[in-house]
Amino acid sequence: METKRNHRPRMLSAALWTALALTGTLLLAGCGPAPAKFDADRATMELDALLESSVRDGNGIVNRHAVLYIEVPAVSFTYSGAAGLARVDSGFPMTADRPFFIASVAKAMTAAVIHQLAEEGAFGSKGIDATLPELDVLPADVLPELHKQNGESHAHEITLRHLLNQTSGLRDLFFDDPVAPVSLMPGTAEGAAPDSLIGKLAFDSQFGLAPLVRCTLENIPAQCHPDDYLFRRRWLAWNEAAWRNDPADRMAGLLNFYLAGMNEHALWMPGKGFHYSDTNYLLLGLVIERKTGRSLAEALRERIFDPAGMRDTYLIGDAALPDGDDAGKIADVWAWNEPAMSGGVDFSFDWGGGGVISTIADLRLFLGQLKDGDLFQNPETLNRMLEVPQGITGLYYASGMIVFPTAEGSVWYMMGSNGTWAEYFPAQDLFAIGTTDDLSDMPKQFTLHMQAFQILAASGLPMPMAAATSPAMLGLAVCVLLLLVLPVIWLARALWRRFRKSSGVAMDKSVHILVGAIGLANLLSLIITGIVFGENIFQILFGFTPEVRLILSVTAVLTAILALGMGLATVSLWRQKEGSRGERWLAAVLFVITLSYALSVVMLL
Repeated sequence: METKRNHRPRMLSAALWTALALTGTLLLAGCGPAPAKFDADRATMELDALLESSVRDGNGIVNRHAVLYIEVPAVSFTYSGAAGLARVDSGFPMTADRPFFIASVAKAMTAAVIHQLAEEGAFGSKGIDATLPELDVLPADVLPELHKQNGESHAHEITLRHLLNQTSGLRDLFFDDPVAPVSLMPGTAEGAAPDSLIGKLAFDSQFGLAPLVRCTLENIPAQCHPDDYLFRRRWLAWNEAAWRNDPADRMAGLLNFYLAGMNEHALWMPGKGFHYSDTNYLLLGLVIERKTGRSLAEALRERIFDPAGMRDTYLIGDAALPDGDDAGKIADVWAWNEPAMSGGVDFSFDWGGGGVISTIADLRLFLGQLKDGDLFQNPETLNRMLEVPQGITGLYYASGMIVFPTAEGSVWYMMGSNGTWAEYFPAQDLFAIGTTDDLSDMPKQFTLHMQAFQILAASGLPMPMAAATSPAMLGLAVCVLLLLVLPVIWLARALWRRFRKSSGVAMDKSVHILVGAIGLANLLSLIITGIVFGENIFQILFGFTPEVRLILSVTAVLTAILALGMGLATVSLWRQKEGSRGERWLAAVLFVITLSYALSVVMLL
């Protein structure tokens, strides 16, 4: 019996020393000396290694590609690298200058043209607050069909601003269907709804994506012809004649597909909620064509690409360019584990919402033009483009991009569902552009992004955007886990002692109440933080929103108070020898962990 009695304190003593070590580690991580200067050679070497590892599967075989560009003028650092296999059909290696499909990164380009037209007066005195009826973009009998709830049309209430910041309430024709809105940001989570455009094109067992790839690359079945497959169509944005002939003909055009059912089931009234929908940017493309008298491809080329010197950028289907995929130069997009470019997919369906081919260098030119305000006549136009709708829960979506608030200022973030992104962080004058070109594995993009920023931070560049994946965050997660478990152990032990009517000096009830308060406060803060954090997963990339920072600040203060109380209680327990020896050690561990929790929150902020 004596051996057992001595063994438990030794275990708890080890736990206490572990907790003390955790506190010391957190202090060192937050207060230790930073590198004297930025180590560019180290950053370059580690970024090269990161790219190489990101393109290999679990067996070390290269089966994908990745491109990364980072520029930080403040430390005279520019990195441009690529790794992996560019295309399945040619076997060529990926290079940093190879063109690739930029998907929804192009929404910022469409949005920029809309803001140019607004400052030119094309939409009248209301600018981007002009409604669709005022723009005369669709015939009077078609417009009411766009947005219906319970048979009542609200299309006349939709403004350009609603379309730009994804608050129109229109379903996404690519990934939603009339029954199921897929997710907050379609294409990044649950996939495509069965009766959506992508659901129909990609997963048709006879003429879908996989059969097209087999036909194109392997001639299976024999004598097959790629043009017979659904993903080979050259899409029209809107075919009014076909709609008047048969409103149910969904394959006649993109807007035709939407008007054949999805329009009857709008998600909410315009301006009342956020839902990422390519239908919005399809309509913006039609607005551009209507107000400029040019095709969308021409408008983008004349207003964005040519002025910026983006010589390798174009909208798919631009009549001024050679047809096809430019002799096999465009890098593959992996869609549901199929090499789409090698397989002959025509991406014209992405049109105003993302149907653009570009390069790393050209995207850097676009970011530079946007940052410097060179795309607009009036500096205020850029500010309007960066405005995020107030009172709307969502992704901090402005016009064609996420404008994410951090303690150091906003981050401009453009993202495509194929793993392409382009961002600018004004506080550090930092540019970051990249692609993993893999619709099948969206988390890969986030992982590459986070690890790249961690490398920059480890190389001596202050990177607040890496806060959510920092050692302090890991320490916080450990503390949260322990503060969920230890109070339960404590209270269970106390109940057991009471049930057994154990002998010894009774412990003051206030100590039990204090321990319960620590556990309850930790649980509540975890739930509240989880809800707010979950509303915007991009905090993993950029740090914390003001709401989460406020919650963490309140939590730090509350936990520090509880830690002080637990420290005083621990001293009293040992001096008065109240409770068992194991309980006194457990109280000491709780004090250290609670203090570590408060310190880790302070370091995160």
